[in-house]
Amino acid sequence: MKKLLLLLLTLFILFNFSCIFKKKESKNKTDEKKQSSEETKKDDEKDAGKKDAEKKDEKKEEKKVYKTPVSTQKVVRGEFKVYVYTTGTVKPLRTISVKSEESGRIHFMKNWKDGEFIKKGEVIARLDDRDIKVEIENAKADVRINEESLSLATTNLEQSQLDYNTFKELYGKGLVSKRDLDQTKLKNTSNEINKKQVEIRLKSSRDNLVKAQRKLENIVIKSPIDGLIISPDSLQSRTSVAIQNTSTIHNIENQLIGMGTIICGVIDISKVILECDVTAKDIESVQPDKSEAEILVYTKDNIKTTGIVNDISSIIDTNTKAFKVNVIVDNPAANLRPGMFAKVDLVVKRKLDAVAIPREIILRRNNRNIVFVANKEEKAVENEVNLGLENRDMVEILSGLKEGDELIILGYETLQNNAQVKIMNIEKEKTENQKEEKDKSTTENTEKNKT
Repeated sequence: MKKLLLLLLTLFILFNFSCIFKKKESKNKTDEKKQSSEETKKDDEKDAGKKDAEKKDEKKEEKKVYKTPVSTQKVVRGEFKVYVYTTGTVKPLRTISVKSEESGRIHFMKNWKDGEFIKKGEVIARLDDRDIKVEIENAKADVRINEESLSLATTNLEQSQLDYNTFKELYGKGLVSKRDLDQTKLKNTSNEINKKQVEIRLKSSRDNLVKAQRKLENIVIKSPIDGLIISPDSLQSRTSVAIQNTSTIHNIENQLIGMGTIICGVIDISKVILECDVTAKDIESVQPDKSEAEILVYTKDNIKTTGIVNDISSIIDTNTKAFKVNVIVDNPAANLRPGMFAKVDLVVKRKLDAVAIPREIILRRNNRNIVFVANKEEKAVENEVNLGLENRDMVEILSGLKEGDELIILGYETLQNNAQVKIMNIEKEKTENQKEEKDKSTTENTEKNKT
């Protein structure tokens, strides 16, 4: 009996356990289903969100339009010039030969070099003055002797005139003979002649003294003007060796030279001449004393200056097949030297109030000249323009542009009418960046000072 009860109790316990296990299993399955359904719902929501985002991106891309980056420049009115383009060589305005006015042995004051600057009145050389000083002393001695002789002759004449007047009175009274009177008169006449001869000799001796003193002055050879000193060889050949600054002029040092010997030359460079060649087709537009010249002299610093046409040759040069045109240029700084090469732009036409733009930005489309202007909506508007005068870089615009238009000067090549553009003016951006940096540095300095 006990065994049966135990068996029944065991079966009951096993049955309860199996029921509990089944309930747990079914509960777990229910939870899993709920979880999986929730996950599925979340995935669906995510997919829906992705699709919405993709649709929004597509709409944004549809709205986004590509803008061509360009740079602009405001159209302004101003002076416009038409040029004849040429080149030229710098030449001196005048060259003076420095000659010896006396003969003698020459001694230079220093080792002068070709192209060295010299001032007016500066001593170049001297002649030996020993012989001239002896001549001056002899002339002074002659003057003294003749002055003494004149004093004696004057005294004798005064005495003879007094004697003649006395004898004349006595002869009237019958106290002296006619012979005595004539002798007194003859002596007086002789004294008059003697005085005149002494006066002539004194004048001659004084003239000789002046000449000797002038010789002493002339033995000092000075520069007649401010300029560049050059050797006689350079002076004769008219070459530009002065710029080389290597030749010297003292090769006649300590030599006897005659009157009129050329010692050196001095080039006046206070003003210089640019000798240019202008072709026959352009020469009619160039006018002397009217046509201005804009000049760029090719040196280390590329000197810019201006000049005016001074002279035009009436005969064409057979070598260059062009006319010689001389442009006179002020040279106060003396930095333009003979032999330098220069670019010369001769102004032949001028307009004081014109609209001009760079010629390269004018496009030729459908047999029309067009440019692009950026409007307020940042669109490139195509403008047809009529052209006027032109030079190498710029063209006058007669119509199609007005002052203040934002002319597109970069990025215009592929533009179409009403194309969207993005204005990127480099200079403007630079200015803004510099302003921001300045403001930033000012703020930092203020904070430091406060600290």
